[in-house]
Amino acid sequence: MKIDLNKLVDQYYLNLTDKLRGFGEEEFLKFWVPDTDKAKTLLNLIDALYESNTLEAHIINIDLQKNELKEISKLKDIAFSTINEKEIIIKIDPDKYKEYKIKNKSVSSSEINERIFENIDKLEPKNTSENIDEFYLKAAEKHTLKNCNLEFDEVLGNQTINYNIILSKNQIVKIFVNLSDGNIIKAYHKNQEHTKITKIIDIFCDIINNVPLQEAAEHGTIRLEFILRGLSKEKREMGIFLPNNAGGLLNLLDHELRKLYKKFKLQKNHDDQINKYYPEINPTWVEKNFQDQKKIVDGILEQEVFRQFNISKEDIILKRVIGGNRLEFELSNRLTGDFEDNNLFKIEDILKNKIDNTIELLSIEEKDSNELRLANAPKSN
Repeated sequence: MKIDLNKLVDQYYLNLTDKLRGFGEEEFLKFWVPDTDKAKTLLNLIDALYESNTLEAHIINIDLQKNELKEISKLKDIAFSTINEKEIIIKIDPDKYKEYKIKNKSVSSSEINERIFENIDKLEPKNTSENIDEFYLKAAEKHTLKNCNLEFDEVLGNQTINYNIILSKNQIVKIFVNLSDGNIIKAYHKNQEHTKITKIIDIFCDIINNVPLQEAAEHGTIRLEFILRGLSKEKREMGIFLPNNAGGLLNLLDHELRKLYKKFKLQKNHDDQINKYYPEINPTWVEKNFQDQKKIVDGILEQEVFRQFNISKEDIILKRVIGGNRLEFELSNRLTGDFEDNNLFKIEDILKNKIDNTIELLSIEEKDSNELRLANAPKSN
């Protein structure tokens, strides 16, 4: 077996984004995870080969430094027959390697017990500014403003409280909260002139409109990052990307929302409650019977999916709707492998946009319709 290390590592990180399950057909990939340290990546790979009972392999394109080569060389006469800066010819001696693993485990445990961790009295403050990654600015470009420079004149007496998030002298987010239940009645933003972040703030107001202030404080920026990522046609290279990695703007919004929620609790004089907020499914959709729901889904597939993904109505068939928002489809044998792992996410997004944002797509394999083959298939007693 020949393994190109650089390609293998690149494929692993690509698959973290694109794959629903599994990172390859080879058995050893079930046990292997790369490391930021190349020597550890190779040691992990050797261990994965051993665990999968693959005792011989040829690893190329490794480009080891002298210190890394020295680290790997501790497995000489245990796991390889040839090693240099460019390649390793793996030949694992099972008995010697098993002994090495037992010894190495005991050493590691000892080192862990002696490890001393530095106490941190105060965490460094997060960057809170109007800066944000260019990726998100591009994602928001086509958004149409609808929550900007409005006037909210609805009067609810003493049951309404108004909060402001002042991003700058130019840009303010205004939030109206119902004192009785803590729900955000309306969120919009005002500015003297549009800036590069105006559309992102508009999307943010969309997200927190008509949700509890607690939910907005705890998950508002998480939802914002998720929606912006969905609007982009570019792919992020990492599988998990937290809001505070997006730039100072999401940190600023998160910080201000949590501060508002803390202020609201003091005004209401109550402790934190368990956040039990779940987005409601579109009632118009839920009230329809399955046949009507299927007609709507089939129409969306006909108009938005079949031609774009080069599939037909026989390839994807709605079988049932579970709990109002979980759509179970039967997929033909054509929709397997890379298609299922990548394009089903895109089809799910289309259904979310057309029906309801809570929609989830579930898939089952097409049942074998060949009656003769079914009749002759082995049967359990």
